[in-house]
This record gives sequence, C-alpha cells and structure tokens, in this order.
Amino acid sequence: MPTVKVFYAGQAYRSQRCHRRLIREAARAACERITLVRSNNFKVTLEEAPVVVPGMCDVPNSTLRKIDDCDLVLADLTFVATTDEAGRETGTAGQSSDPNVLLQLGYAAHSKGASRLVGVKNEIYGGPTDQILDVRRRWIVSYSLEPSETDKRTVYRAQKVLSRKLEGVLLTAMHQQNDNRSEPLADQRFLEVRSQFESDIAAGAMPRMEDQPAAVAVTIMPEKPVNIQPERIAEVMNEAEISFDELHSGSQSVTGFTAESAIDVTATGALRAALTENLNAQRAGFPLPPGAAGMIPSTTLERNVILAVHRCCQLLHKLKVRRPWQMGISLLNIHEFTMIVGPGERSDVFDRRELPTDPLIITDFETVDTSENTARFLKGTFDSIWREFGLGYSRNYDIEGNWNRNVMD
Repeated sequence: MPTVKVFYAGQAYRSQRCHRRLIREAARAACERITLVRSNNFKVTLEEAPVVVPGMCDVPNSTLRKIDDCDLVLADLTFVATTDEAGRETGTAGQSSDPNVLLQLGYAAHSKGASRLVGVKNEIYGGPTDQILDVRRRWIVSYSLEPSETDKRTVYRAQKVLSRKLEGVLLTAMHQQNDNRSEPLADQRFLEVRSQFESDIAAGAMPRMEDQPAAVAVTIMPEKPVNIQPERIAEVMNEAEISFDELHSGSQSVTGFTAESAIDVTATGALRAALTENLNAQRAGFPLPPGAAGMIPSTTLERNVILAVHRCCQLLHKLKVRRPWQMGISLLNIHEFTMIVGPGERSDVFDRRELPTDPLIITDFETVDTSENTARFLKGTFDSIWREFGLGYSRNYDIEGNWNRNVMD
C-alpha cells in the first residue's frame, strides 16, 4: 500500500492550544480516516519539521528535505503580525503570516507545485482578502476560535469541524495528483462525466432548459460504479424531499424535473443536477444592472445549492450508493453576469463563460446529512466563487463557519 506524506508547517506565534496543536490533531484525525477507507488504497501520514536531529542540528535544511520528501504540504497561514504602514491600495495596515511558514510554503511551491499546497487559518485574526497576493486566490481552509476560549467542548467542536474540512480538502488534493504511481489517484471517469454533463448544459442540450441558459451544474459520483435498477431509482426519487413535477425513466437512468431543475440518477450511481433558479431572473422582468448580461443573487444562490446538494446526497444515501463520493460544482453560461451582494452592492461583471470549482470528496454522510452541515462543508466552494467575482469571501457565514441566513426551508 503506497504512503502519502502530508507535511504540516505550523506557526509558533499564536496560542498552541488553539492553533498548532489543534490543527495537528485535526489533520492527524483526517489522515487516519482517509487511511481507513479501503477503496482509497493508500496510507496517509502527517509529518512535521524535525525537533531533534542527531549531531550538529541543521533544522532548516532538515525541514526542507522533509518537504522534498512529502506529497502534500499543509501550512498554518494564520496572521501573526501587522505592518506599521498602511497600504496605498487598501488604506489599511498589511497582515502577515509566520515568516518561517511562508518560507516553507514558498519552497514547497517551487519543489512540489501549487496544486499540492493546502492552507489553513484561524479567521479571528483576519480573512482571506487580507492575504498576500500570491496566496489570496488559493483555497484556504478556515476555522474560527478565540485564543481565550476555555470551554473544552467548544475547542473540541472547532477541532472536529476543522478535521472534517481537512479530510475533504486533503483527499481532493490526493485525487488530483497523478505522479506516476502504479495506481493513479485521479479518477478520470469522474472528470469525463462531469465535463460531458457541463458541456451539454452549456450547449443548451439539456431537455426543458433550452430557454434558461445560465445554470449551476452539480455532479456527484461514487468512486466505484454500482448497479441499481431504474425501478428502484424511480421509487426513491418519488419519495424524496424534492417535489418533482414528473419523472422520465430510461434503461440506464431516471431524470426528475421541476420548474427550475433537472436531476438525473444513473444505474451506476452517478447523479447530475442542473439548477437554474434565480440565475435567469432578467427573463422574469427584473431590471439588470448597467453593463451586465445577467445577475446572481448571492444569498439565494448559496441557499439553492446547499439545499440541492443536501437533498441529492440524501437520494444517493437512500439508494445505498457506497462512499466516497466525488462532487463537482460549476456555474455555466454566466459571461458578463454580476453578483448581487446587497442593496446597491454588486461585483464587477464576470469575464468568462464558466466558473468551475475544485472537486470535493464526501467520505462521511454526516458531512451532508443536514442542510446546516452541508452549508459548512460548502463554505470553501462558496468562498472561491466570491473570490472569482472579486469579492473576497462569502459574507453569508458567521465567524464559526455557520451559514447564518434563516432561509433553510
């Protein structure tokens, strides 16, 4: 069984209990859970900079050798310092992570490539928009915990939530690597199915969606194909929380339609959902902002995606489709769309036709068993969408990573 080594670069300036130790234990638990999934077929270990080196210790070079020898790098980018001088662009003082961590991160980017770097940070000290330019647009796993927190249950809960986030991100990064192992980790089947589905939507080839070009595409697939009778799929879909207007059964799949969505489940356990609600609002007579071809209401978009992912995962769970599941979410046909944040506030127009987000791995149904858990799981995805629109990060979450809108109906 091949071993995947994750090097943890921890910072030394903030509370050990709420940072270095907490992240270490969260990451170690995530690595253990990934290892226990038999279908992964690899062992994951957590490495750190050497504390004791025989002879005359050369810790810096020993650390760099460990980075050379690892497969992924997990870096604590929590801010530990503030510059005295305000920046010309922002008018505010700059923020900086631990310089030792930044050195290790820079070396890892050169040695391993950016796709093998995973950031983590405590947002109590600052959010993603305060990051340095080279890091700002990367996916950073966040948590929020006051260093003065004394309640052990609160600290443990933060560690557990962070561990689940890290599990998905680390597993996703592992599956994206194809480094000439005897069994490549990347699942080409998932990439092909996702690409074909999104191409069909973008080309207007989805039934009943020809006049609603803008859509969110959600693709969820098990790592290994299963065999489900279409009759069983139709039975479960009829009993689902989603109120389908009608179902179309074929020899290899069943498709359910609502006024603004189409969800297809195949006999092999793949689920493909196209969501159009509120993405084509201008067709209903809503005025468009100047210079925009369409608009995306940020809160409504997130709510719809959260509920759709939760309900789609429930479908697969009831069909007894074995995990892990791979999931991809993309926004399609959104060229020159703008994101509406609040009254009078919106993003610049988007200059591309498609916005694909990084794939996610769902190993535990508890990750998506409620809409609240699903929302926490999707925070990184929503943050990346907001960043692509130039807005920094999703403003629909509280400091603990909970989606804070009372619209989960």
